[in-house]
Amino acid sequence: MQIHQTYLSPFVADLQRCIQCGFCLPTCPTYNLTGKERSSPRGRIQMMKGIASGELSMSELFAHEMFFCLDCRACETACPAGVQYSSVLSSSRSALFQIDEKKIFSLSQKILNGIFLSTARIKFVAYVLRILQKSGVMDALHQSGIVKIFSSQLDEMLLLSPKIADEFSDKYFDKNKLKYKSHTHQNGNKRMRVGVPLGCVTNVAFPEVNIATVNVLEKLGYEIILTENISCCGALHHHNGDEKNAKILALQVMNSFEHFQCDIIASNTAGCGTAMKEYGKLFSGDSVNDKRAIEFSKKVKDISEIIAESTFDEKANSTTFSKKVNITYHDACHLAHGQKITEEPRKIIKQFQNVTLIEMKESSWCCGSAGVYNITHFSDAFQLLRRKMENIKQAQTDIVVTGNVGCMQQLRYGADKCGVNVKVMHTVEFVRQMMEESN
Repeated sequence: MQIHQTYLSPFVADLQRCIQCGFCLPTCPTYNLTGKERSSPRGRIQMMKGIASGELSMSELFAHEMFFCLDCRACETACPAGVQYSSVLSSSRSALFQIDEKKIFSLSQKILNGIFLSTARIKFVAYVLRILQKSGVMDALHQSGIVKIFSSQLDEMLLLSPKIADEFSDKYFDKNKLKYKSHTHQNGNKRMRVGVPLGCVTNVAFPEVNIATVNVLEKLGYEIILTENISCCGALHHHNGDEKNAKILALQVMNSFEHFQCDIIASNTAGCGTAMKEYGKLFSGDSVNDKRAIEFSKKVKDISEIIAESTFDEKANSTTFSKKVNITYHDACHLAHGQKITEEPRKIIKQFQNVTLIEMKESSWCCGSAGVYNITHFSDAFQLLRRKMENIKQAQTDIVVTGNVGCMQQLRYGADKCGVNVKVMHTVEFVRQMMEESN
């Protein structure tokens, strides 16, 4: 049996579940961009069926379509037959990865393996990027137009890169003696123990999200566990088809928290949370790690889930924003379609006085961030971003709240490029600000 059949054969039953109804077509961003059947979930599934049966062979066209897909999972939400599209997509990418790694994976794989496999490399790149940003070199390169002469896409990517923080969140917590924090109420009763992975990009570019997460959890009465081992959760590698390195990173995350016997693992990034909730799938068939992966995944919750389930109502109802504010909410794809979390963030926002939630059109439509998609498919991603920014503009709000740092960066870039005057915040940042208003 050929290698591609080895990867896809276990999913034949799931592929056959597709009834070709077409409900997925209007929800698919890439089909909307091209109008081509092959760029839709239904079309891609037909191609996968051919590969699994041996009737088709791997081709450049097949590889293009598998990676043209954003893996936003909107089709899963729309599918009446319950096809687990993301699982078969990941397997297709894994097959492609095994067959011709060098040919298919150029920019994206260099980024992932060159940076994200090592915490030290992540921080080194962050330090260099911070120097370039603070020195004004990146702004000067953009304004001079030199980079644009060679590549207009690279010129835009300079603007798209996240602003590196002056202090990373792990350094902040270490300075404030919050590493390995473990304590109980004064009466000795054990509190729910929550492990907070600090992530890779979040740690260096969005430390305020991690800090807000810990602050809010503490105010809600949870015991916080932070560990010294800070690594990528493996989501980016898994989505790119690199199962081997995805498992290595996943094991690092699990090893970091298992010793502390956490009751909950709190995620504040939609893509990471989805990946951690699906570690059981990643290690399926691994007799050594499958059970522990399943147990770990059961503990993972998005921060909005934890807040919504806590004794939050009383705190929220007593909190009044200093002025009336209109807020709209952007559903991060992997939160809405991957984890099926849509009501919790809205429930949280609505509980605050003087805050009006205005629903934007197509709130769950992908913004084009999608991991490293906005780098590897910049032009396509920007078309999706323009559509998102137009919907935000029409909502006429002061703030956009979302639950994913990748979306935050993409939306901030879009607001600047499209001239939309709006502040972009993470859900937990918004909650923290509201709690501070009440003090």
